[in-house]
Amino acid sequence: MPPKAKGKGKAPKGHVLCAELPEGTILKDLRKNTWKVGNSIGSGGFGLIYLANEETKAANESSPYVIKIEPESNGPLFCELAFYNRAARAEQIEEWAKKHKRSFVGVPKYIAQGRHEQSGENLRFMVMPRCGTDLHKLWLKAGKSFKRATVAKIAIQMIDALEYIHSKEYIHADIKGSNILCDSKDPNKLLLVDYGLANKYATDRGHKDFKPDPKKAHNGTIEYTSCDAHLGASPSRRGDFEILGFVLLHWICGHLPWEDNLKDCNKVRDQKIQSMKNVQSFVKKLCPTETPDEIVQFLTYAGDMKYEEEPDYEMTRNIFKKALKSFGVQLQSPLDFSSETSQTTMKPPPKKARKVKAAKPLRSKTNTLDISESDETMDSSDTGARRLGKRRSTERSNKNAANSSSGSEWESRPACKKAKSRTLKKAIYVPSDVSDVDTKEESSSDDESFVPTKKQRKPATKKATQKVPCVSAHQQKNTKEKPQMKSTSAVRLRSSTSSPSSGLDDATVESTSSSKSNTNTDVTSPIQPTKDLKKKARSSRYSMAPLHTKPVLTENDQLTGTYSGKHPVIKRKRKVNVPKANAETQTTPSLKRTQSRK
Repeated sequence: MPPKAKGKGKAPKGHVLCAELPEGTILKDLRKNTWKVGNSIGSGGFGLIYLANEETKAANESSPYVIKIEPESNGPLFCELAFYNRAARAEQIEEWAKKHKRSFVGVPKYIAQGRHEQSGENLRFMVMPRCGTDLHKLWLKAGKSFKRATVAKIAIQMIDALEYIHSKEYIHADIKGSNILCDSKDPNKLLLVDYGLANKYATDRGHKDFKPDPKKAHNGTIEYTSCDAHLGASPSRRGDFEILGFVLLHWICGHLPWEDNLKDCNKVRDQKIQSMKNVQSFVKKLCPTETPDEIVQFLTYAGDMKYEEEPDYEMTRNIFKKALKSFGVQLQSPLDFSSETSQTTMKPPPKKARKVKAAKPLRSKTNTLDISESDETMDSSDTGARRLGKRRSTERSNKNAANSSSGSEWESRPACKKAKSRTLKKAIYVPSDVSDVDTKEESSSDDESFVPTKKQRKPATKKATQKVPCVSAHQQKNTKEKPQMKSTSAVRLRSSTSSPSSGLDDATVESTSSSKSNTNTDVTSPIQPTKDLKKKARSSRYSMAPLHTKPVLTENDQLTGTYSGKHPVIKRKRKVNVPKANAETQTTPSLKRTQSRK
């Protein structure tokens, strides 16, 4: 085994990096195709990565391919080549994407592989499509914080990639930001690379059994590796989901609680196992201001899975799709790798408070009081709306005071057309030529003239067709309760409805009033009910018989000439029972039964 080259980076324990290849080296793959090597662009965990292109073309910054090289003594590239040969060929990926209706699958396609000898050292190489920047660099550039919407989009693409890998019975086992790269043609498409730890979870007999092995413990990247890997068990599908959940949480919160103890793998293992017992409180401690519920649900589902259980990929995708919907972000929108904290959002200037202009002083038509005087005594802190309310209330009080001082305004109110009471007996009829209200002083009542209404101004030549104004008992009660009314008057219509056919009796109107001179005047005048009133009195709404029916007379019926309400009284002859002598002529069942018993 050759010594480790100086200044070529560090390799994991037990593996070494090969010496750098000079620019322009020609490599030949197993299909006899030649490739030209360009500059070195980085190093992986177990090998170096170079720009590459076909032999006839220059290998420069625009080259579409890269070559990964490591010594044959190292094993990771051998495992990665086994995965690409068995599960990552172009036709396999396209067939699966078409079957599952996916426009893109984040797994690089296999291109070529071969062997090369350099300075007596046997090397193994693999040709891969060139990718863009990895997410770990973008995360550091964003201040170690991604937006939740961006993390949700990444999660959906990674779940698609894991679904394809698991369908080929493989496990990635090393998901992290530095192994997720942007596509060189479309930066919104992500590729999951570095399958050095990829392993099959199933054999011909089925899924592998859970057998912890301390010799294989803590395999993978310590920050994100699963609890099963810490125990030394074979990698499983639930382990990939658990690793992805830790990575997503790290991108949002910016740190993990076991980052300070990475040298002590056992302590990291214990912290992860304890955290997965209560994911809600674990995530809430890391993100106290805003808990990512989608990460909580995803990690909870991964922790509840069984070792051999197949994940529900569609359900886990819907977790992040619902999160995107709640954020108001579409899945097809471009990825935003900026941080919410790094962005300086300009807040719009606060809106100026709108000044409320003071309303002009209101003046009543009937009241000449100037209200502007009350504005001087009003507090300067009151708004225009409060001033307007105070002015209106002042106007109402002044108007009531004016009404109480002048009795003519109250007397000039027109009587209502019809009482609102349900029964006719509660109505109170007032003749148009009688005033029912006395004024405050007797002297003023003689001078002031009564102002009749429009209907009262009609000539008296019209007979029964003229409508009689009425005042209900409720209105009369309210009239008596007015403070300005010192005198009381009552105009009542006394009617007797003993016989429905006779209609309404003559009404007597009594008017009593008390004044300072203690003079009482009685006014009685009969009121002749009109045809409409008679019709109204006869049609009682509480009648049991329908109003549209007519009595049916038979040969033995006779009208008595009297009425019961609206219906005439009919005298009907009572049918005589059939004598026993003629019982044989009857055909009723009861008589037949009686005859049969005899």
